[in-house]
Amino acid sequence: MLVLFISVVLLFIGVCFLSWRIKCLSDRISMFESSLDTQTDSMLGPHLKLKILDPLRLAQQESRLAKAVGTVSPSYINSKVYQQVAQELEVAMKERNIDVSIELFGLKGSSSTNN
Repeated sequence: MLVLFISVVLLFIGVCFLSWRIKCLSDRISMFESSLDTQTDSMLGPHLKLKILDPLRLAQQESRLAKAVGTVSPSYINSKVYQQVAQELEVAMKERNIDVSIELFGLKGSSSTNN
């Protein structure tokens, strides 16, 4: 009985230690990610950052099917909305003879697109 108790205590200590290490590593990863974002932004020079505040509502305005698909797969709708907006922005800029580079990052549900 004593051996079982000692085993359980050691197992508990091991789990606590691993949980603590995972928390520390998670904090370090977050710190590195934020420092990478800051470094990347300063290295890019002037640029625009676009965030669509309600992509599902925008998709619903443009397509009746978006409402049904959006309830099942909102990440898919988000990625399609961003891809469509990027494409329309690129076309509008080319019509005005403005050379632009539009890149999409962090899309879930499809691969990132570089235009």
